[in-house]
Amino acid sequence: MADARLAELERSWLASGRLEDEVAFLRERLRAGTLDREQLELARACDHPAATALLGPAPRPRSFSAWLRQLDDAGHATRVCAALAALRAPPVRLGGHRQRLRPAAREVLRAGEAWLACPCPSCLVRVRVAGERAEAEVQLQRFDAPYPVDLRFAAAVAELIGQGAARRIGLSTSVMAFLQGCQERLVATQVSLRRTLAPEAQALRQGAERRLWRRVERALGRWALER
Repeated sequence: MADARLAELERSWLASGRLEDEVAFLRERLRAGTLDREQLELARACDHPAATALLGPAPRPRSFSAWLRQLDDAGHATRVCAALAALRAPPVRLGGHRQRLRPAAREVLRAGEAWLACPCPSCLVRVRVAGERAEAEVQLQRFDAPYPVDLRFAAAVAELIGQGAARRIGLSTSVMAFLQGCQERLVATQVSLRRTLAPEAQALRQGAERRLWRRVERALGRWALER
């Protein structure tokens, strides 16, 4: 009976797309034990509309870095999911005109997503190999080439996955370093194209931070409710 009720509520939500129908579906999942409060609270921390409507609004951190520091105390899989979301959606293209990421960084992303879905030893080996390749390519970059911020962050993500719960690498530290590199690339590109002046650089930086924050929030909020 409970399964039938859940299926009915899910169909209603998917058909209507209405917030109130998703709230009803999540409430029934919570009652039936297929969703726990910790998952809901994580989704609410990511500003997920239905989770927020169900639990009530949570205090909003003033900055992306403060929000990330909250996740430093979360579980290992949560930190990995947030790091992968940041790598997946940088606020500036880093791998060329049509590519956001270089191939070695994309391989870390694919390996990390495979590990998140199945945290087995073979998937961990794949992550480690991809991270070593990304780190090696950092060392091979020409001196006059743009700083390979995606490769450096990809290597850090691979190390974060491999460290388990030890937390030698803080999520907030590594993601904010990645964001800073993206911001510098964005500002430098716009200046070189004579499309911006110094007073506009701060607006560019803030816009990049807002985009990355929202992308990570959305991905983490979805993951929280789907796992």
